[in-house]
Amino acid sequence: MRRGRARYCTSFLILALSLWVGRTAHAANTTTVIYNFTGGSDGGNPTSTLSFDAAGNAYGTAVIGGDFNFGVVYQLTPSANGWTETVLHSFSGAPDGQYPYGGVVIDSAGNLYGGTTSGGAAGCDCGVIYKLTNSGGHWTESVVYSFPGGKYGASAGSPLVFDNAGNLYGTTPDAGAHGFGTLFQLVPGQNGQWSEKLIH
Repeated sequence: MRRGRARYCTSFLILALSLWVGRTAHAANTTTVIYNFTGGSDGGNPTSTLSFDAAGNAYGTAVIGGDFNFGVVYQLTPSANGWTETVLHSFSGAPDGQYPYGGVVIDSAGNLYGGTTSGGAAGCDCGVIYKLTNSGGHWTESVVYSFPGGKYGASAGSPLVFDNAGNLYGTTPDAGAHGFGTLFQLVPGQNGQWSEKLIH
């Protein structure tokens, strides 16, 4: 009796796994492309994850393309006819940064923050943390921190995270005290000035 029950349970398990695999394979075949990048003014190589606002718009970064071929921050807006891409900022290299790998994070006011692996202050080319502010549908980029290299790190290409106090956290893969990168905190101050504190 136990042997028959074991065979029944085994057969049921195999059937359940087959159905699950079949359903998963079917789901994989229903992928819908919502936008194809050209590598031109609209950007190319979108390596970041997407961030969504309350209206359902998606925001991300593309590493190349744009007006200067140094990457872009873009918005994808859904509608009944599909998704429309809008470039919010084209990076020029200096002083606003270039090659934005990490995507953007959205604060409570709807501002976008991200990092670049290169560009920034003249003489370093160590990357920046930037902010994009929307005013009447027009987005303006400002650099909130330009990495100086050395022990403070360089090439901030990771996604950023906010804490409840409004501080930003991220990593740099380059520089640092031992040359193997940093974990940093950026603290907002008066007049929009941010200061870096090394965590590790």
